[in-house]
Amino acid sequence: MRFPRYQELFRGLSLQLKGLQRDSKELGPLHALQRQLIRAVLSVERRVLRLKRARHRLTRMKAKSRLPKERAVAVKALTAAIDDRVDDLHQIMFLLRCFGDGIAFTYQSKYALKHLMFDEKYQAKQQPGFMTGKKGFAREYRVLCSGIRAGVPVLLADITNIIRHGDVCAMGGPDPLPIEVKSSRTKRERPQRQISQLQALADFYGNDRAENFRGAPNVRRTELLVEEATFEGVMNDCIRQAMLNGTAMAEPETGLWYVAVHVARLEPGRETAVLDELLLPFLGKGRLVVHPTPDSTWWHMLPFTLTLDTGNTLAFIQREVLIFVVVDVMHAKELFRQAGVHAVALFDGTWAFQISQDAEDFSAGVFRVSEQHFLRVTHDFLSLRWFVEENAAFLSASLEKFFPHAEPGIEGEVAGRFMFDEAQMAEWRSVRDVWDREDEAMPSEEDGRGRPGTTR
Repeated sequence: MRFPRYQELFRGLSLQLKGLQRDSKELGPLHALQRQLIRAVLSVERRVLRLKRARHRLTRMKAKSRLPKERAVAVKALTAAIDDRVDDLHQIMFLLRCFGDGIAFTYQSKYALKHLMFDEKYQAKQQPGFMTGKKGFAREYRVLCSGIRAGVPVLLADITNIIRHGDVCAMGGPDPLPIEVKSSRTKRERPQRQISQLQALADFYGNDRAENFRGAPNVRRTELLVEEATFEGVMNDCIRQAMLNGTAMAEPETGLWYVAVHVARLEPGRETAVLDELLLPFLGKGRLVVHPTPDSTWWHMLPFTLTLDTGNTLAFIQREVLIFVVVDVMHAKELFRQAGVHAVALFDGTWAFQISQDAEDFSAGVFRVSEQHFLRVTHDFLSLRWFVEENAAFLSASLEKFFPHAEPGIEGEVAGRFMFDEAQMAEWRSVRDVWDREDEAMPSEEDGRGRPGTTR
């Protein structure tokens, strides 16, 4: 167990969050859960600060005097141990904030919340700083309490990973409303930039569109066209079976598999061999194996604190259980084909798929699906078939819905979501599936070149 000291705290937070999921209209439990999260995060922050002060004293001691070799080695080892412990405590704060994320996603759409994680350049904003010693924290907490007393669900941003705009966030409307709490009016650059970003977000939420949103032109926001299908229950059952039997596998639909491993039930010394044996049948051309882990790589996905039940959440946090999601990308391409859509599997670190009505003629619509969006299949435990059907439906509707004045058949004027020039269209026409690109990069007997690493 990684963090035994915090096991009961995590359990209590999970049970409270599950209760809030069942009845989010009751704001008393919302307030109580936030108070417990605030106390827990503050406690961990104080431990981090104490360790950093101790490390600073050790560094000064080394700098001021020439220590005997044995003592210098001991100081170096102690410093490294402090650094490791600080890293662990930062991980604990991340996990605590995952429960805060669970609050946010209980009240608001995951597709709306993701915009609160990025800055004006579509880069992830800096993570929350410490609440300890923060000027204005008491004021932020008073705003939180006032909102809840008024019957509005309000969430403190500093106890979440996802909300990185504003100090508190009102969640009673159709979209999140981040609020910057300031003690006085100021014309300094940073507060003005924050206000400008909040206004851009409010305009985008209000209009469902922006001519330029964080550097991306002609951005539109639309509702899902196909009802979302998830396999949360299948993943939870798979984890429970692994906890009983050591390993478990489930295939919720064609082209999608879940694998779970209870590490403690494996024969000591054979952990790696068992994992290899489990995953080997899934390896091959067009197969993608994703290993979701309880760390910051979760990004803006639906938090596991909501999708996993309490027992599974604790096992996942403590890494007592490992989970893997395997996707047959070739099958996804076949599903696109059945929907009348041409799909290219890119997986270049940014884009997962390029889809179009026609491989050459983009006038009927074309767009790219990001890897971040595709990873909702593996982290939100969504249906692969649903993912294909939703994007195929969006492609069919995109020209008519978002560009009603575009003349059909005029190549280069409008292509799906974006405006193109000829050079960009030529580049998009030339793309090929990732496995075809990798096959070309395979070393030949003559040149001895090494094969590049895979995308993920």
